[in-house]
Amino acid sequence: MPSETEDRTAASQPQPPPQDTNQSQIHRYMFEPLEANIWAESQLLILTFGTGIQDAANFSTLPTWGTSLATFLAGAIITGQMGNYIGPRRRWWQIFSNLAQTVMSFGAAWLQFSHGTQHSGPWAVAAITLLAFSSGAQVAATRASRMTEISIAMATAAWVDLVIDPKLFVKKNRARNRRVSFLAALALGSLAGAFMHSDIGSPLALTMSPIGTALIISILLIVRSERGQTRNFGNCTTTKA
Repeated sequence: MPSETEDRTAASQPQPPPQDTNQSQIHRYMFEPLEANIWAESQLLILTFGTGIQDAANFSTLPTWGTSLATFLAGAIITGQMGNYIGPRRRWWQIFSNLAQTVMSFGAAWLQFSHGTQHSGPWAVAAITLLAFSSGAQVAATRASRMTEISIAMATAAWVDLVIDPKLFVKKNRARNRRVSFLAALALGSLAGAFMHSDIGSPLALTMSPIGTALIISILLIVRSERGQTRNFGNCTTTKA
């Protein structure tokens, strides 16, 4: 039998680290915060283009502005505060948020396909509620990217920030380039939405925006994680590789 001295020696020796299984790798990957890079910038510009389509396609068909503002704020508050607790740049949260937005936008399109494009009534209120809540959640989620030059929704602030930029005419100015790209994407999306609205109708045009959001989900699966970050989530602690 081993002696007491041998037992103490064995206990004092460092133990091999636990094997990093595929499950733990996936868990860590999904809980890592996303890096603000060119992929994140492309994601915001795709969302901006989709916002332009959605706004132009439904500007005249869903004029329930009171409901729109209330549910937009509700979407921003609920998902924004949830993101603050979970970690707004965590990969799984961004994927879940964009997936929920896609489902709500397709839901609004389904209501228009099923019940026609209505200017008032319960179906119009239901459609604008889904769209506005989705938009509020979308704006809240994109704030986590820390690219304030691309707001995906509000163009006036971007115009003002662009024209008062002291480095407006400097050759290398990333902030200016982001603002210009944002305004161009929003304008092009609005033109595309207006064309779709008049040519193929509001319900079909409305499906174009969530298709772009679905594309964002695939980008979120490959965008690089931010290094050296650790954050607690409930009883779980994750560390960056």
